[in-house]
Amino acid sequence: KKRKRKKKMKDLLRSATRITPKIGADVKEAEKYREKVLLHRKSRGGEVELYGLDVDLQELPVVGGLKAYYGTLLFLSKVFLVMFFLSIPNAVTFGLGDEYGKEAATGLDVITMGNMGSKHANSTDIQGMGRNDISIYVSALDIAGILFLWLMIEYLQSSLNSEMETDKENNLSVKSFTVEVTNLPEDEHFTRQDLQQFFQSFTKYGDVLDVCILYNNTEFITKHVHLKELIDIREAAKLRGEDIKGYDTSIKGLRDEIEAYGEGKTPEAAYVTFQMTRDKSRVLEKHYFSNICDCCSTNRFKGKVLKVRDAPEPSNMNYEFLDYTDVELSMRRVFSVICWGIFFAIALAIILGILEFQRSMPDQESCDTEYSESYIKSGNATSSEIDCYCYELKYQDLVSKESDTCEDYLQQKSLLGGLLIVSAFVSSCVSVGMGYVAPQLASFEQHRSKSWKERSIMVRLFIGYYVISGILLTIVNLDLMGLAGFPIWFAGKYKEFDPDWYASIGFTITAGLFMQIVSVGCFPLLDMLYLSCRRAAGRCNISRLTQTELNDIYEARDIDLGTKYAYILSTVFTALTYSIGIPFMYLVVSLSFGITYLVERYALLRHYRYPPVYDLVVSNRAISYLKNACVFHLAVSYLILSTRTYMDSYTLDASSSGTDNISIFTGVGYWNTFLMFLPMLLGLVIGVLSLLYRYFPMCSTECLSSLNMVQRMPEKNFDLLKAIRKIRSPFETYHPSNRFDYKKAYQDFKGGLKAEKPLYMKLLKKMKTEKKEAKRRSSKLKPSAVPVQVVKDPRAPMSPNAAAVVNEPLI
Repeated sequence: KKRKRKKKMKDLLRSATRITPKIGADVKEAEKYREKVLLHRKSRGGEVELYGLDVDLQELPVVGGLKAYYGTLLFLSKVFLVMFFLSIPNAVTFGLGDEYGKEAATGLDVITMGNMGSKHANSTDIQGMGRNDISIYVSALDIAGILFLWLMIEYLQSSLNSEMETDKENNLSVKSFTVEVTNLPEDEHFTRQDLQQFFQSFTKYGDVLDVCILYNNTEFITKHVHLKELIDIREAAKLRGEDIKGYDTSIKGLRDEIEAYGEGKTPEAAYVTFQMTRDKSRVLEKHYFSNICDCCSTNRFKGKVLKVRDAPEPSNMNYEFLDYTDVELSMRRVFSVICWGIFFAIALAIILGILEFQRSMPDQESCDTEYSESYIKSGNATSSEIDCYCYELKYQDLVSKESDTCEDYLQQKSLLGGLLIVSAFVSSCVSVGMGYVAPQLASFEQHRSKSWKERSIMVRLFIGYYVISGILLTIVNLDLMGLAGFPIWFAGKYKEFDPDWYASIGFTITAGLFMQIVSVGCFPLLDMLYLSCRRAAGRCNISRLTQTELNDIYEARDIDLGTKYAYILSTVFTALTYSIGIPFMYLVVSLSFGITYLVERYALLRHYRYPPVYDLVVSNRAISYLKNACVFHLAVSYLILSTRTYMDSYTLDASSSGTDNISIFTGVGYWNTFLMFLPMLLGLVIGVLSLLYRYFPMCSTECLSSLNMVQRMPEKNFDLLKAIRKIRSPFETYHPSNRFDYKKAYQDFKGGLKAEKPLYMKLLKKMKTEKKEAKRRSSKLKPSAVPVQVVKDPRAPMSPNAAAVVNEPLI
């Protein structure tokens, strides 16, 4: 009876505190909700407040991969500004040439290598320096700039890793005390307490404060989330007087699916949290060999050898990963790669077709011969000759006098003008499409963590952005058929990077790189404008919205770390591909990263949702690509200088100039290209050695440490309970109820799931109770305030009245 009465009172209390949807939402409540999902802090009174716009990033609770992104963006902006100053002597040298003269289309043409002109057409010296000396001078300065960039990237990587280790000590989380346990027994039934006892008493590793077991039932949780959303939508529609029969049918069908799902779940992973950080390190060392082979371990949990690894951050986890086997995950990734290849091939074919048609139109260089009007109207002229004749005419004569003769040319010209607009539109659509398709495919692959998902997005978008905006225009306009010696589709008019290439294609690529500042770097500002208009529309329609619907309108955006890094990599690779001939690109990259940093910094404070704790998976891969960009720059520079169109060079075995019979294979014998080849070869060797060092020595160090043959440096030991008492709130847990995406499934509604609390919460409550009890007992043991009789020393002089008191017998 007491139990029933208690349950009834509990249900009454729950129904009284349940929020009932009502029409006419409160804007202030929606704004408070938005402040909670943005990057915020709590005041001393416990109120949520946003950070100021002038706050230092070091003061923000941003650690791991996201902090590395902002540091990388600002650092590269400064580095490329320094590289621009280092390349000013080369730009001044190019500006002293006279290839373009007064016919330069833009000021940018003058400070490119194209202004040097061909050594045969223009053999004059510049400021008393011959082309042999200028060639070595330009190569040496370019190598100095790339060496500086390489050293700065190495410094960036080491500083990010050291900051990560410092953040681990200064910003303790539940990850600092937790290991991930897999290969759990599937058939045997076990509880959290069983795993706690196994790691605590049987293996004697240390005190275990919490165990969280995750099952392959994420789809089951997701169905509850959808059920809660449908119930909220149905309540809102009911209050507005709309028809709710369709919602009732959907809710009933979803409830049937949940009941049919059953309880056939399998434990996939467990997260064991220790009290001390050294206990976690000891567990990882002792289970090194068990992760490799089951026969290397004697500690078995219900007949299974457990695989123990370092746990990720709870906010960085992907719970859907647990619903699939290794074979299913492999098949999903193969299918994803095939789909991305098909999408990329179709997009590339469309753009290439438009560019090929645009390149086939007659221009001034293809029309060297002037044709008379009588010859054109005689009927013996070919279509290409008619096009060249029409090309030389003025627009007024073309439209008024020769409209019949040049009818086909006018149609092609109109079509070309439309194709230019279509080409720009298609390129933009392809970039936007890649930005949408790549995250969808990465989500379909179901990676282990959000960081690995963002890394997959980064790699695909980087390749796509670089091909479309960096090298596609160059490939189409190069005479690959003549360079390769066998038939290739592309047979452009440029056999090398000559002055005409720099005046047309080089300027177009540089302008496109500059336009990316607005289209990509400042895109969060456009998104903020859209969301502000959306919120304004919601406030105008507030009388027909519930509080939940208005909160959804005030929702913040998630930060796409992979897309951000893809923009950085594509910009750097594009600039380093052509920077030896166009030094101005270094300044464009510096401005691009600087403006993007300011925009992203504002978006972090006022636009993005409270970010998860990413690890350095994405940033480390991006930095490795940046190192490869330095080697790639040396290879392209070697290719450009080996043609010797602009500059002559001394041979290695003589002081005289070499001959014109030179290619990319014989270019090593000349000083200007040899200076490029030597650091390029050194960079390749360092890359291979670093790849070996990344895997083999790390594993061997762990192996020797697990065998007690190598003594590791003692780590600082931290206590979980002390850390929790210091921040005055428990850490986030690995249970799905802690995840923002699944919180609706654990809210109070009919059929909702029950959240799981950490085991150490009982211990904290017990410690708090014991502390209060000890304080209460200590207050009882204090002596009461009673008068104390003071007896004087008998040897002291006494008054006659006091003598009787002293002479009485003392007991």
